[in-house]
Amino acid sequence: MVDDEDFLREVLSEIFNSAGAITTTAENGSIAFDLLQKDRFDVVISDIRMPGGDGLSLVENINTQLDYHPKVFLCSGFNDIPAEKTNTLDVVEIFTKPFSVDKMIESVSKALQK
Repeated sequence: MVDDEDFLREVLSEIFNSAGAITTTAENGSIAFDLLQKDRFDVVISDIRMPGGDGLSLVENINTQLDYHPKVFLCSGFNDIPAEKTNTLDVVEIFTKPFSVDKMIESVSKALQK
């Protein structure tokens, strides 16, 4: 879970933990990428706009610098990322804030089953 908003990051982490996931959190894309280089993760859920490393840069780093590719989901309060951009980045889905946590859990579960 990557988000610069402490409260949202912690709440989503707790919700996913309650659903049976093991979560790790990071406050920006740079910290998240450091974690991804040290451990393997199945899923990355990241905000797009964050100081200290945004979600789009995180996805580009995942795609170009890691030897594995977790399923990536992005969250944004804005809906200004063109579909062509997300398709080239290999993002599973973008959730627009406010989003349904139930839908997010369902989408992540489906992606992991593929």
